[in-house]
Amino acid sequence: MDQDFVNQLKKAVNEDLIHDKSQENKTGRKKRKLGMRKNQRKVCNNWLDSLDNDTTKNCPINLANLNFEIFSRYISTRKTVKGEYLSKITYGSMQSGLSHLYRCCDLEIPDNFSADMTTLMQGMKRTVARDKQKKGTRVEDGKSPMTIDVYKLICEFFLGQESDESIFCHSFLTLEWNLMARADNVCSTHINHIEWRHDSLVIFFAHSKGDQEGINRTQPWHIYSNPLEPCICAVTALAKYLFSNPTILLGHTNQLFPGKSQYNRFMKGLHQALNAEKAEIQKLGGNIEQIASHSVRKGSATLCACGVTVSPPMASICLRAGWSMGTIKDRYLHYEKAGDQYVGRTVAGISALSINFAVSPAYFELEDDNEEKKIEKLMIDFTGGKVNNNLVHVLKFLFASLVYHRNYLRQIMHPKNALFACNVFTNIPHGFEKKSK
Repeated sequence: MDQDFVNQLKKAVNEDLIHDKSQENKTGRKKRKLGMRKNQRKVCNNWLDSLDNDTTKNCPINLANLNFEIFSRYISTRKTVKGEYLSKITYGSMQSGLSHLYRCCDLEIPDNFSADMTTLMQGMKRTVARDKQKKGTRVEDGKSPMTIDVYKLICEFFLGQESDESIFCHSFLTLEWNLMARADNVCSTHINHIEWRHDSLVIFFAHSKGDQEGINRTQPWHIYSNPLEPCICAVTALAKYLFSNPTILLGHTNQLFPGKSQYNRFMKGLHQALNAEKAEIQKLGGNIEQIASHSVRKGSATLCACGVTVSPPMASICLRAGWSMGTIKDRYLHYEKAGDQYVGRTVAGISALSINFAVSPAYFELEDDNEEKKIEKLMIDFTGGKVNNNLVHVLKFLFASLVYHRNYLRQIMHPKNALFACNVFTNIPHGFEKKSK
């Protein structure tokens, strides 16, 4: 580390110590701990941001001086504020982080270091397991999967709210659930990567954590509507979002959720929903402290794999979620539309044992080409004629979903919901209501 950084860090440590001592009597020990190391972290973050990541010579740590003794001391002393062991996942992420740092610097971990580190991690995991058994603490690591019942409850909450944030959160939540995607993939979804094919909405991801090189960028992930339960229907939620925010369709970034802090925006809305529905969630056996964004992904995958007696192929579930199945399986088991379509219909919330499993999405039953042109013109006028034909085709089916569920939406949504300010929804052209099926 360069000396300038070391001097800045020393200054930050002194400032934190002075601040902590002055605030100890005012805020109490618990609150004081929550604010510790603020200046230190700021200095470290600023310094790391200033480094040139394109060169391997700017490693923030001198790896030549790093040995197993230093790393093991670091691992063994990392505990919670209450002095308890961290989760096995957290300790594992520390090991992964160190391995990644070596890779970024084009270095290999010494064999002895690597072997000792593996032994250490195995021991730490056994220690954590014994500690949980001894103290009776929570057995599960990480956040709990969101059940389908809690998912429905939160969707209904968002539907009944007045704010624009609820419309955004509802669409974000249903997409994350149906895609089984990580939140960052949902945040980076582009309008140009959305299409309507046959009876489903499809979304493409050019990049993901499990596909860094974009090898699977042409694979469509199918999202099906659920006209039987519109509150959890991703198609209806997306229709509400886009028709309430038409400027998004004309944005320069083409992002479905434009902005730098869309994840934080969603988490804020999700926490509000969880707190508002805390009593009902407890009745359903849930704990709001153990539910977060990742719970959505866990929940939809759990429902798909274990929540039905006739589940889709496990390979299709893993491929959709972006999980590795192991070297051999990854080599021999590949994506096919049929498997992903099965997954898409299952996570939509309709039982595979029901005759409604293959229900069609809402659509307009048109008599001739003139009526088709009327709807196309309506969508083109709505967007000012500034979107491509592919998006116009998508909007036709989204609009059909809004028209089909119009009475339900008018009954359950807040009277001041932004969708009621959409002229296309409030003044549905004569005859279209009867043609929506």
